[in-house]
Amino acid sequence: MARTRSAPPDTRLYWQLFSAAIFLWECGSVRAAWEEVILHLSISQASYADLPYFLYGAPIVMAISLPERKDRVPLFVWLDTVQVSVAAVLTYLLIFTTFPFWGKPIHPISDSVLAFAYATENVVLALAAALRLISVAQEDMRDFFRTLNIFLWVYGFCAIIYNQLDLVLQGVMDYVALLSDVPFLALILALIFQPPATKKRDSDGQQPLGQFIHHASPVFFTLILMALGLAVIRTHFYIGSVAIVIAAVIYGIRVTVLQTRYTHSQRKLQEARDQLETLSLTDALTGLANRRSLDISLDREWHKNNRAQTSFSLLMIDIDHFKLLNDHYGHAHGDECLRLVSAALQKSLRRATDIAARLGGEEFTVLLPATNAEGARQTAERIRSDVEALKLPHAKSELGYITISIGVATQEGQRIGAASDLLRAADNALYRAKHAGRNRIEQ
Repeated sequence: MARTRSAPPDTRLYWQLFSAAIFLWECGSVRAAWEEVILHLSISQASYADLPYFLYGAPIVMAISLPERKDRVPLFVWLDTVQVSVAAVLTYLLIFTTFPFWGKPIHPISDSVLAFAYATENVVLALAAALRLISVAQEDMRDFFRTLNIFLWVYGFCAIIYNQLDLVLQGVMDYVALLSDVPFLALILALIFQPPATKKRDSDGQQPLGQFIHHASPVFFTLILMALGLAVIRTHFYIGSVAIVIAAVIYGIRVTVLQTRYTHSQRKLQEARDQLETLSLTDALTGLANRRSLDISLDREWHKNNRAQTSFSLLMIDIDHFKLLNDHYGHAHGDECLRLVSAALQKSLRRATDIAARLGGEEFTVLLPATNAEGARQTAERIRSDVEALKLPHAKSELGYITISIGVATQEGQRIGAASDLLRAADNALYRAKHAGRNRIEQ
């Protein structure tokens, strides 16, 4: 229990399960002593002591099959607990054919069969723990499974020797009975000489064997429970039938939850992908399309226009004397002006197909599909006047507020080379507008 309290959060549940197993074993040991000394029961009869002895393996099986904390689903842990516990009870019923609290006649079984059952349980648990130890990469988990392996292998070895001597001698000597204390002495020594791990993880990924155990355990539990149910159904029809139904229902719940989680994760992944794509095509400062988005849209509209032989226009926009604005007011004020100009530009566009983009700095562009030269000039004038109407202060400008210059280029149905030619033509028109006095449109 001390190690359970001091264990890291990732392994605390493993130590708690181990503690539960030790507690069940001690309950069985106390009850067995009571039945042997006080009640004088034969060990070959079904007794209250054997039930916790069988259930002792259930928490250990849970610890061995329990996935790492980051992959753990609480509902699945409870479902596996139910399956393992029911399987332990069915195994008890399969061996003894009855429960001591049923009040039915108890038929003795062969001592060798009982010894073989316990030996099989111990060997299977030890082998499974060794397999899990090989598969884990996290150092604090390796600490737990090393301790568990020491206990299970020593316990299994001592139990086999004890039971075989008991069969041969028809009762063991007092000093032989001390074998039952050896596993717990080994456990104490392992906890003393193996301090808790301080390093959390050796590697970032779960090893393939660990992944296989994690994914195969639920199927294994269900198959075992169904097999035990079928075996018990011959002598206890209703109990066996209920066990099979429990196994099927639990597996159905697990599959449904997994499918729901998978669908949800796929939807979240698609939303994240869409959001990432939107961010990659959007200018962070203004919210307009960025240069990458402009290139994609320009190429698409260019080819569409060539097929349809319609008009296609492009506006190149520049804020007049923007460098002087930044130098005088500071970059924070300049960024705010860029946002306000971008909002006015976007508001000036009347059609959903019109695309406004920021090329960088104080330069913007607008794609106007299916727009002739006159329509493009009207749109450009509306944008220019809307920005001018903002009256954003600019002490270094001729008018005392922010203005813009616009270059317009139009393709009238015939191909003029490439989409970049239209962009270059609009840029040349903008150059003429700036050298002609600014706050104007050139086409």
